[in-house]
Amino acid sequence: MPHKANEPINRSIATQFLKVCQQEISAAAELYQQRLSQRITLGYNSKKYFLVYMSIALHRMRRGHFITHSDNLSFIQSSDFGLLDGEHENRFLDLLISSLTYTWRPFDIYDPTLITLVGRLCETLTPLLRAEIHNRSPFFAEIYQFVYSTIVQNKFNLYFDDKKLHQVQTRHALLYQGVAQATAPIAQHYQTTFSPVHLSTLVLILKKYELQNRVHSEEKKRVIIVTNSSESKVGYFKEVLKSHFHIEIVGYVNINEIHTLKQIPFDLLITFTNKISSYLKYYQLDYIKVNFYLSRDDISLLSQHGLSRAKKKIPAEGFIQEIEGLDRQQLRALLEQRYPDFFI
Repeated sequence: MPHKANEPINRSIATQFLKVCQQEISAAAELYQQRLSQRITLGYNSKKYFLVYMSIALHRMRRGHFITHSDNLSFIQSSDFGLLDGEHENRFLDLLISSLTYTWRPFDIYDPTLITLVGRLCETLTPLLRAEIHNRSPFFAEIYQFVYSTIVQNKFNLYFDDKKLHQVQTRHALLYQGVAQATAPIAQHYQTTFSPVHLSTLVLILKKYELQNRVHSEEKKRVIIVTNSSESKVGYFKEVLKSHFHIEIVGYVNINEIHTLKQIPFDLLITFTNKISSYLKYYQLDYIKVNFYLSRDDISLLSQHGLSRAKKKIPAEGFIQEIEGLDRQQLRALLEQRYPDFFI
């Protein structure tokens, strides 16, 4: 089915391809289904690319044009798929398939040089993140596979654009700059470049692991609620707030106790009413006014003022060591004291 966004030239190319390579398209699809899919499952765009490349390659070979040497393809290791008969055709195809995106990817391409370079890259990148990486093995594996794909695809002038990546450089400017600098040694070694799309993708990979590794032991923002409402109402609001954010609610004060705030250490004041807002403004205190029933805009506003989300995790290895040897009573006491946000 033609894509509505395609320009006339793209539709013309597609029509010509479908007409000229009709025989090879069927052969390529069968090759994927019968041979390749038994070992790997390519992602949506990669599968489309494989079928197009394979169809054109089979058409090229049918017309007597073959890849006759592969000496310049020994710059990196690859998986051996053996889909074609010719040695040089296979070498090119093996590299190409190894660089594509899989729905699930085993760590099966071990290139010693790249292992070392990506290890150094990870050491440079982790200090740029606002979380300690506890799942280091999958972290390394995903960055390694991505860098591998980038190197091979650049060598083959293969480029996938994605509009969803266009804002990453602006949204995460400092991390993007850090990634650009950190990848320079790899780019220099392989005489290649990391495009803005590649750098943006790597930034998103890093942000994913940063979010995964937000743990409960991270320092909490100290919040004070300024309100004249009763404890029962404030108690409800406190739990709603804690369900959204990783915070410590130091306490709450009423309008007559605002002067005591100078003696209480806190990071953020929150209130619900214009009346109390005017008092806080009079005392020249920074505050955030939100609705008692938090809206999406309120949650976004609080996030912009430095409150991190509440979904935190417990590092498995440290937790196992912590509870080792405890009896039932000791374990309950530890869970209630150390992890009240997780156990009830």
